[in-house]
Amino acid sequence: MKKVLILMVLASPLAFAAKPSFDCNKTSGSEVEKLICKDKTLAALDVKMSSVYSAAMKKLPAQEQKVQKATQRGWIKGRDECWKSDNASQCVIDEYSRRITELQIKGELLKTPDPYTYQCGKEQLIAWYYNETEMPAALLKTGNIQPEIAYLARSGSGAKYEAQNWGFWSKGKEGVLMREGKADQNCQEKLKTR
Repeated sequence: MKKVLILMVLASPLAFAAKPSFDCNKTSGSEVEKLICKDKTLAALDVKMSSVYSAAMKKLPAQEQKVQKATQRGWIKGRDECWKSDNASQCVIDEYSRRITELQIKGELLKTPDPYTYQCGKEQLIAWYYNETEMPAALLKTGNIQPEIAYLARSGSGAKYEAQNWGFWSKGKEGVLMREGKADQNCQEKLKTR
């Protein structure tokens, strides 16, 4: 009987609770790190982040590795600001999901999807839709600017992707390019040539 009880205790989910990638006894003292140490979902996301970050860094060129190291330090500071949020746990989940997605795309850890090209007035928009990342996202490019990651946002219909100062909404073969300080542009998907 004692052996059965011991086995039941050892096999309980709490005995195998997820631990974050950092030592909870040596945290910086941030409220968010304490929260991650107490929450198995957040701890599992932290472990996934560590794994994805390492995999991405191995694939990135040296100059981009420097950029991503600095970005990661800034991201941690931003994540730690989630203690100010009304729902700190959800804020932390969102921060991890966005950063993991960014690293999956920038580190080319997933197969790059086929691009979709849209004609938006006089300019073209190229979109690569990532549905296998931590959260759905699109890599959007117009003109001579670097492609930017936009994350799937709530939309009444169709799919809406939002980046820092711009976004793209699409439904079927039509879309709207939205940029801060500029009028929205209607877009039409161009036929793919093979």
